Amino acid sequence: MLLSATNPLIQSWLARAHNERGVPIAPYWLFALSNLASMLALLAYPVLVEPNLTLRTQTLAWSIGYAVFVLLCAAAAWRYRSRSATAALETQAVATSHGPPPAWADRALWFALAAAPSALLLAVTNFLLQNVAAIPLFWIVPLALYLLSFIFAFGSLRWYWRSLWYECIAVAIAAMLLAMSGFISLNDFRVLPLFALALFVCCMVCHGELSSIRPSARYLTSYYLTIAAGGAAGGLFVAVLAPLIFNANYDLQIIVPLTAIVVLVAVGRRERNSPRRALREALINMAVIGLCGATTYMAVINYRQAAGGFASHAGNAAPPAAQRHYRSRRAIHLPGKAA
Repeated sequence: MLLSATNPLIQSWLARAHNERGVPIAPYWLFALSNLASMLALLAYPVLVEPNLTLRTQTLAWSIGYAVFVLLCAAAAWRYRSRSATAALETQAVATSHGPPPAWADRALWFALAAAPSALLLAVTNFLLQNVAAIPLFWIVPLALYLLSFIFAFGSLRWYWRSLWYECIAVAIAAMLLAMSGFISLNDFRVLPLFALALFVCCMVCHGELSSIRPSARYLTSYYLTIAAGGAAGGLFVAVLAPLIFNANYDLQIIVPLTAIVVLVAVGRRERNSPRRALREALINMAVIGLCGATTYMAVINYRQAAGGFASHAGNAAPPAAQRHYRSRRAIHLPGKAA
């Protein structure tokens, strides 16, 4: 928690330095840099660190790195310790603030755009490991793609060409819906790159929209707090609430259409002052209705398959409690092994 909290704190210090020099630049690129470091550490640990270093050596190296981190943070705090500079920054931030503070609708959109890819990350990972192939350490691939989307979106928006990415996410959503509806066999390793690429596209669009509506540096802390809350909420829905609510794996079937709806809401809010507002709203409403219909269809199909599976065991259907227990155990045991 302390390490994570230093990210917005140091960005706030950097924004203070820029403002003192008369260059009002929001230091959001540091967020991309931190995610790049996280991705490199994620990929390096199972390949380089864990096979070559003992646990004691890893602990010692991490402790030394943490001590260096503390010294660097202390040096940065000492550099930006001036109260007069802080007061000048706050005065200048008020004077240069572009418009009123973010509305609650904007904050709700930040929350949703952060929650959707977080939930989609866990749902796609669970779906692939349970239904396609139980590959050791495969969870690293979706997580790395998730972090990569943060790097591209917050590093520079020149990677985010809306017209291209909107077409990509439409294809990605349709491909995932088609794969989950039963028209594509899941017993094929080609499904793995399909879902991995679709996950990256969805995360890229959500994080690109999130980055494009970021506020000025004055509201940087609340912006990151909302993003963190949304990411935690998405993860808790898949890991905690879904096994308690559903008696089968309906996570991905629900989250994929919801992700598309969140993106449509973001697009509609951004284009609310467009001269073709009526046409855009009609297209968005039609897309939402189509997604709801596809979700309902998949829910019926999956419910019948789950009910048939439970009924085939011992000749009758298992009680709801046993079904929930079976569902929760599916998230633990590898496919093909007896629960």
